[in-house]
Amino acid sequence: MSRETPIYFDGKDLSTLLWVTGVKRTILPERNITTTEVPGVDGSMVSGVSLAPLTVTVTAHIRKDSVQDVTDARRLIAEALATDTPRPLFLPDEPNRYLMAMYQGGAEMSRNAHKPGVELTFYCADPVSYGEERALDVTGRRPVNVRGTYPCRPTITVKPPQSDEWRITKVSTQEFVAVEGPFTGEQTVVLDTANERCTINGNDVPVVVKSDYFTLLGTEEIEVSGGTAHLEWTERWQ
Repeated sequence: MSRETPIYFDGKDLSTLLWVTGVKRTILPERNITTTEVPGVDGSMVSGVSLAPLTVTVTAHIRKDSVQDVTDARRLIAEALATDTPRPLFLPDEPNRYLMAMYQGGAEMSRNAHKPGVELTFYCADPVSYGEERALDVTGRRPVNVRGTYPCRPTITVKPPQSDEWRITKVSTQEFVAVEGPFTGEQTVVLDTANERCTINGNDVPVVVKSDYFTLLGTEEIEVSGGTAHLEWTERWQ
C-alpha cells in the first residue's frame, strides 16, 4: 500500500504515525449456523443464522527511526487506540466505510528503532461495515432506495396529523409500526427501529402489539397513514 494511505480510528488520523502495509480480514463475516432435527426428514434443517464477531489485523510500520522517536510514537499510538467502547475504524482498503471496532491490544514491535513493524488487531462485535448516512421524507406512499448489502434499521420522525393512530408500513412484507394517539398535529413521534424504541415528545411509549420494527434494504415501498415521515439510516455493507 502507498505510504500516504490513511487510517482513522475514533476520528484520529494514525497515518502520520503508521505506514500501513496490509489489512487482513475475512471475505465475509463468519456465520453461526444453527440446525434443528425434524422428524421424518433426513439430516438437519437450518433454523437460524447469525453473524460472529470480526477480527481485523492491520500490519504497519511506525514512521520513526530513532529509539526515542519510536518510543514517543508508540505512546501516541497507544493513547489513540485505548478506548473503552467501540469507535469508528476507517481502513485503507475501504476508505468510505467504517467498522465499529476496539483495539484488542498485545501488539509487539519488531525492533526498537528504524521503522519497526507492528500488527494491530481490532475486535468488531458488530462485523458489518457502515457507509453513508442517508435521509428521505415519505408522504403517503413512495419507494425508498437503500443502498448496501446488509439490512439497515432506520430512525423515523413524524408529527402525526389529528388522529387516534399513526402507522408506517413496509408494503412488500406488510410489516408495520403503529402508535396510538390521540394526536393533535403537535406531538413528535420518533421510532428508533435499531433499539425498538418509540417516544412521543421524548417520552417512551409502547407501540401497538402487532407492530414489527422492520429493516430496509434495496428498493422498498413505504406508506404512512398521514403527515410526512422523515427517515434516516446508515448504509450497511458486508
